[in-house]
Amino acid sequence: MRTKMVAALAVAVTLGLAGGGFTPAVSAPEAPARKAKPYVVTLKALPAQADAGRRLTLAGKVSGPENARKPVLVQRRYAGGAWAVAARTTTTKRGTFSVKVPLVKGGTTSFRVLKPRSAKRAQGVSRARSLTVYKWLDIVDQPTVVQGAVALLDNDVTMNGRRYPGSVVAPGFSDNPVLLAVFTMGLCTTLEAQSGFADADKPLLGGGETQQLTLSQTTASQPPTPGPLLTTPAGTVQRAVRDVTGAQIAIMSFAVEKTEATKGDLLAILGSPRVRCRADALPSVPVAFLQGGARAVTLR
Repeated sequence: MRTKMVAALAVAVTLGLAGGGFTPAVSAPEAPARKAKPYVVTLKALPAQADAGRRLTLAGKVSGPENARKPVLVQRRYAGGAWAVAARTTTTKRGTFSVKVPLVKGGTTSFRVLKPRSAKRAQGVSRARSLTVYKWLDIVDQPTVVQGAVALLDNDVTMNGRRYPGSVVAPGFSDNPVLLAVFTMGLCTTLEAQSGFADADKPLLGGGETQQLTLSQTTASQPPTPGPLLTTPAGTVQRAVRDVTGAQIAIMSFAVEKTEATKGDLLAILGSPRVRCRADALPSVPVAFLQGGARAVTLR
């Protein structure tokens, strides 16, 4: 009897396994890992414009766990370029940050701030903030059109004991002034230059000589709009300034007026000419403008 019961039990177990009556235990699948939320990084608004050479303050806040006294990266991008690290700083105990970064290039500059990931949060990135940076460009570094006398390029001229680097000198007389033009193409706001006699020419002065300088502006379809004639006697240096906002071309006309008492050949001086632009360099000279003896040069 016992043998039959054991046999019957074995058959029942076999049938149960075969017919699905017995289901072995199966472990439940693991829940997918939850994606960490990113840090929330805010960057305060920037001024609409600033000048190259100054330092800009970037301030904001990092929100999220473990945001106190943590490193953040400041990234900068120029127009047409890629993001690059411009500065590094650390948040305060409240998660705020403030850092000064130098403004280097003229044109549009953008900034953003990154908070690296942690065990509890993914990396956070602020929205990009942009501003227009204006930069003083030395005329001797820019593509230029010269008309008139042959200019001597990129000179360090001393006038009244002060050095004026990047100056242009030429044997230009009042009846045949030297014309120097740059293509600002609406990018610039201010043109300036200095006028005076070189200290090296003092022995040639006989009395009554003057330096003459006129700053003008124009567009491709209009005649030049000249500024006032600046007349500078020996012994002084004067600064000429011209608003060239919206102009496509900025023109500098300079010459020296001699007298019968002059003892030799004097040089016309265009002292340290420069232009303030929202660009890091001015465009090249269009071929269409090279007429009537005008020639394209880069002075430095």
